Amino acid sequence: MDKHSSIFQDDWGTLKDIKARLNVKPGSHPKFCKARPVPYAIKPKVEDELDRLVGVGVLTKVNYSEWGTPIVPVMKKDGSVRLCGDFKVTLNPVLEVDQYPLPRTADIFASLAGQKFSKLDLQHAYLQMEVEESSRDLLTINTEKGLYRFNRLVYGVASAPAMWQRAMDTVLQGLKGVQCIIDDMLITGSTDEEHLQNLEAVLERLDRYGLRLRKDKFLHPLHRLLEKNRKWEWNGDCARAFAEVKKLVTSNEVLTHWVVCHASPHKPNNQHQGWPGEPAFLHARPVASP
Repeated sequence: MDKHSSIFQDDWGTLKDIKARLNVKPGSHPKFCKARPVPYAIKPKVEDELDRLVGVGVLTKVNYSEWGTPIVPVMKKDGSVRLCGDFKVTLNPVLEVDQYPLPRTADIFASLAGQKFSKLDLQHAYLQMEVEESSRDLLTINTEKGLYRFNRLVYGVASAPAMWQRAMDTVLQGLKGVQCIIDDMLITGSTDEEHLQNLEAVLERLDRYGLRLRKDKFLHPLHRLLEKNRKWEWNGDCARAFAEVKKLVTSNEVLTHWVVCHASPHKPNNQHQGWPGEPAFLHARPVASP
């Protein structure tokens, strides 16, 4: 834990050496939308969040832009507000969307061949990735407090998932027993020793690239096993932590069971045609937790 304390700092983190570049289709024209009214009940929270994001460098106040995207405030469970841009009415229709593929279910199964698991959550996901200066004007939002420009990749941009996935695949390239899906990272190993070696390698790589993890989602018994000069001891807390992680990675949110069947023009409503040359598949049921 102490060795990699920087990746658990409560800040935004900044992905090193990789920035996002956004390109619009040739012949496209900027679109500027007027600011949408914010309900009075949450208006102070929206204004405070704008000020906070400016303070940490996520947003920059600007006086002019040819682009203007209205904001969509989303209330979070803790009562705070998340500010999203409604880019589907401005940027997304003219954006050259990155087509980098997200991991497939089959790839996830293949990479989780071990018996021991850990699950890490990246803090703020896309917002750890800076946008190139030439692309930032495209991410201007129009609010009742004026114009602000995002300096980092933001939720709602059509290319964001693919750009972030490519970046994370680059960061983790060459490491064993790890699979990353946007902001969720799964680490595995066939033995306790192999799993912890893989986990240590992932933490070291994330540290090198300046990324941040959510401390509340990394189970403490697993922290202690990585502390320097601590005697390695597998106890009941560790076993329970692993059981929880295994439950998470085999939950309906991560893994789904697919039954392969023959493609047919006469298929039931819940059957989906595969890609050309591949069998169709029928969504049967989620994998049950162990």
